[in-house]
Amino acid sequence: MIANLQIFKFSNLQIIKSSNLQIFKSSNLQIFKSSNLQIFKSSNLQIFKSSNLQIFKSSNLQIFKSSNLQIFKSSNLQIFKSSNLQIFKSSNLQIFKSSNLQIFKSSNLQIFKSSNLQIFKSSNLQIFKSSNLQIFKSSNLQIFKSSNLQIFKSSNLQIFKSSNLQIFKSSNL
Repeated sequence: MIANLQIFKFSNLQIIKSSNLQIFKSSNLQIFKSSNLQIFKSSNLQIFKSSNLQIFKSSNLQIFKSSNLQIFKSSNLQIFKSSNLQIFKSSNLQIFKSSNLQIFKSSNLQIFKSSNLQIFKSSNLQIFKSSNLQIFKSSNLQIFKSSNLQIFKSSNLQIFKSSNLQIFKSSNL
């Protein structure tokens, strides 16, 4: 027999107490408490709490929280957050964010952004942008632009332009 155990029963509530555990039970709620853990259970929600972790669970949402990480999960969305990174995921989009980089991904487009570079990629086009250079690439055309030079390239034509010079090259010219 447990030395310091107390049990209380009422029509719709049971309370069980010992030195390091408390249990409260009713028809739709259960609560378990100890020195370092708390559990709350009902028909559609579960909550788990300890000193460094919190978990919230329902039929369509899960939340995990600790001192340096938060995770939110539902049927169509997942969110991961820490001090220096955020990740958002759904069925057709992924977003990654940190202090110096952002990445956006979908089925037909990818975007990469940092403080000095941006990259846009799709199935038929790529764009690279920085402070002094821009590059546009597709299946049949490439364009390079900087402050003093522009280059246009296709399968049968090349154009080079600067402030004082233009050059045109063609396969049939």
